Amino acid sequence: MTTMELVKQDAGALEAQEVAAKIQTALAAGRTALWELAEALHAFDEMRGWRDLGYATLSAWLEDTDEQITRGTYYRLVGTWRKLVIEQNIDADRVRCLDQSKVAIVADRIRDDEVKIDVALADVEALGAQDLREKYGPAKREAPSSAPVKPEPACDPPDEFGGPSSDTRKDEAGAVCPMCGRPVEEEV
Repeated sequence: MTTMELVKQDAGALEAQEVAAKIQTALAAGRTALWELAEALHAFDEMRGWRDLGYATLSAWLEDTDEQITRGTYYRLVGTWRKLVIEQNIDADRVRCLDQSKVAIVADRIRDDEVKIDVALADVEALGAQDLREKYGPAKREAPSSAPVKPEPACDPPDEFGGPSSDTRKDEAGAVCPMCGRPVEEEV
């Protein structure tokens, strides 16, 4: 290789390193912003904010907002924040640096005390999403016939097209959110 080719190669590598650093910075900012969104959506969900804004249902608000968030994304973000920060009292600053979609994979196992928080969050930091799904994905949980069967906690949120998921349950009070078990207004 000539000296000129080496200089060009080094310049290309330097530029690629600079761009890669920008990517890492943007990803970190994106993770933080996504967790801030999860926190805000959780607060909005708790107060049923869509009602105060004049909407009869969450779906009506989601359809009318400029933010273009799907019901599935809404419930995933709200559910993950609720499971970790609210129910498990994990420090919000600790989760804000983690990939939210990877945390969502382990959240149900943490909530159900099937794995220690430190172990699961270390796995989120160290493993890719596919490895996490293999390790923490739905397990075949069979209770002994004499024990009461605990309902599967990992619910499928409403689908990405705004319709209820196949897991939406009804009880005597009406439709129940498959993610958290809270009542859901039925759409007309």
